[in-house]
Amino acid sequence: MKKRLFKKLHNSVVLLGVIFVFCTTCMLTGCYSSRGMQNTIVTSVHNSTLKGKDKDRHTALLLLSMMELTYALQQSLVQQFNTTNSGIDRLLLAFVLYSRTQEEKYAQAFVSEYPLGKGQSVIWDFIDTGTYFIGTSPLVQMLAYLSYSKDEALIKLISGWPFADGRHAEMLQDYIEELLAQDPARVQNALEYQGISYP
Repeated sequence: MKKRLFKKLHNSVVLLGVIFVFCTTCMLTGCYSSRGMQNTIVTSVHNSTLKGKDKDRHTALLLLSMMELTYALQQSLVQQFNTTNSGIDRLLLAFVLYSRTQEEKYAQAFVSEYPLGKGQSVIWDFIDTGTYFIGTSPLVQMLAYLSYSKDEALIKLISGWPFADGRHAEMLQDYIEELLAQDPARVQNALEYQGISYP
């Protein structure tokens, strides 16, 4: 429990640090609109999702999942979600939209877009090198949260465990242990369905 609490505290401190660096950079470089008026932090982060390089864009999407969005910004993200074909971008957009709206269709889209088994290495690599985010993957956290109520999410969460290593394996094992404690029969069925011997 203390270990889990420390991880959450660490992630919060890291997130605040990322936001601080982003805001400081924004202030030093201007972050002004074409009319010379300063944009809000949220608008600046959102603009990075439209024009930034992949690493900036993906980090911005993770940040937006924890920010209050105006209706206009939310609709812009919906439009991005409806028009993008990139797997990781669709996954991130579904993550942001579900985090901010709690609409079931985005939860289902997130689970559907989440890779299965060895394909989850894309998620682990993404967190390790594809963003400026440090700490536990919010994408894996969301999948674990949805695993309590969605069988497809549970199957996908468990399916990555045999292929994970290091901190990713430890994180998945922690989530599987929590789910086992909550509903052992359901988790055992999911393990057997995939032919996974655990632990």
